[in-house]
Amino acid sequence: MRLINTSTGLLEEFIGDDIPRYAILSHTWEKYEISLQELQRIIDPDLANDPKTQAVRAKAGFIKILRFVELAASKGVPYAWADTCCIDKTSSADLTESINSMYRWYKNSSVCFAYLADVVSCEWPNYPSDSEVTKSRWFTRGWTLQELIAPSTVEFYNTSWVCLGHKYTKVHEIERITGINRHILKVNDLSTVNIAQKMSWAANRTTTRKEDMAYCLLGIFDVNMPLLYGEGENAFIRLQEHIAATSTDHSLFAWGVGVRENVYGATRSEREKDDMRLHQNIFARSPADFAECGEMESIICVQPDTWMQTNRGLHAIFPTIPTELAKKLIKCPNNPGCSELPHYIDDSDYLAILNCGKRHGAYVHDLDYVVGIWITKIYPRDDNKHGYCRISDYIATLEEAAVFEMHPNTFPKMDMWMSTSQTLKVHPKHFSKRLAGFLLTSKSMCPEIHGLYAAQVGYNYFPDRYPLRTPHLPLETLGGLVGVASFRVNHVNGEESEEEFAVVFGYPPSVKKPFAVIVDDFDPEAPLNYDLQRFGPFEMDQVESGWHTSYRYDKDRLSTFISVTLATVLQKDMIFTELRMESALEEV
Repeated sequence: MRLINTSTGLLEEFIGDDIPRYAILSHTWEKYEISLQELQRIIDPDLANDPKTQAVRAKAGFIKILRFVELAASKGVPYAWADTCCIDKTSSADLTESINSMYRWYKNSSVCFAYLADVVSCEWPNYPSDSEVTKSRWFTRGWTLQELIAPSTVEFYNTSWVCLGHKYTKVHEIERITGINRHILKVNDLSTVNIAQKMSWAANRTTTRKEDMAYCLLGIFDVNMPLLYGEGENAFIRLQEHIAATSTDHSLFAWGVGVRENVYGATRSEREKDDMRLHQNIFARSPADFAECGEMESIICVQPDTWMQTNRGLHAIFPTIPTELAKKLIKCPNNPGCSELPHYIDDSDYLAILNCGKRHGAYVHDLDYVVGIWITKIYPRDDNKHGYCRISDYIATLEEAAVFEMHPNTFPKMDMWMSTSQTLKVHPKHFSKRLAGFLLTSKSMCPEIHGLYAAQVGYNYFPDRYPLRTPHLPLETLGGLVGVASFRVNHVNGEESEEEFAVVFGYPPSVKKPFAVIVDDFDPEAPLNYDLQRFGPFEMDQVESGWHTSYRYDKDRLSTFISVTLATVLQKDMIFTELRMESALEEV
């Protein structure tokens, strides 16, 4: 740990637990911060008169560090630490160690100075919610969350370094701003707080890089993991996997929004239902998914069920109830008379009951409702350890009294694998097979195949077909497995024309049936520039052999009739959706 000596201004390095008393800085990064290398340049007497050194001294970031060190010295603290200039960000090892240690460093500090650069006022009013302090950017950043919670002593300063108050004396105001219970702010102990509540504290905070939204929470969840900048939102998935490896707290899965009245009962089109019904990861996408979990309470279990991360997903045991029974128990907290199921739920779905709930009473542990998440079976197995995935962002609320009265006999625990990636639901008879993609079959046309984020795969045992293997894609972005096949239209005399059309095919978000759409405005220079949303809803006629659509257009005194049929076929123990193309040309 590198520390700045407040008497000499020099950097000193300490290894192990023998660390002297130090003050620590909490702030939001601005444009002209200084790095470790720049601070070393300032300290070096041989570079004192160098123009580059003078330029660094003029930076606002250096002036901030200088005032911070002076403040620490005035309070008799011998050392100081700031994240801008005490971490070597050119070293991935040093950066990883520092971020994984940061919560502990803030916790062990003698005092934390929270510098609110955007606050000019010298006062912090006790009650107004629109005060300058309340609106400070410091309360919206991801990294400052642990910097508020971890230290025992936090002093707040405005842009002129005038003290605005202390964490302990302003605990009620901080609770209103952050949603963090005042008891947590006072005792500095997170052991009694469940996962969902902790996540809710970060729900409205932001970081410059997506990965940092996970990394800034490592200390709060007592997790150590490597930093992989470039992985994007997957960093938050990794964080949850690490949390799940050492916790039995069901609130980890209680993310989502409460079901509102407008998702009940109303008649919706199939497309609207499909938009609501997404096959999802059991883990949340970001802390924002926990925004409504500030009042979540865990139910203490003497012998809690365990789970394990596997290559098939999260192997877990949850109490589950079928849709029919859920109709009798589900309640809408904001509308007690509302008990219908959401319109996107099918009779084949289940409600997994979690060991947590929401409180609405006066007492901290007074639970009125327990929560559940909607799941559906995607991979049946002969041993009844089926694969399931979550199908909605909504969480269901059930009356606690009814749940625990019926629990022993009515809620059997189900041994299952929960999907930890967005996935597809295939027809039940094909569950034991592998969904390989699409096959294009045409006796009269030779297609040129384009795969959207996919590669062509040549199978020797399909000499008369053109297979396109399509991977699992983000359903919410691309709509499912997607491909584009372009065709050149032949004249009656066999000569090629310049006319082209394309077939866009794939699985819509509902994944209840494949789709194929014929388009004649195909651009051969950019075959993949199709917005899938403009093709919806995907209406195809059901025929005995599968699904059928056709298209007819006239060009240069010729009429082109194109017929497409989609059918499921088994080849070499793999599942394909066969796209059968037929065309007819006639003079008009």
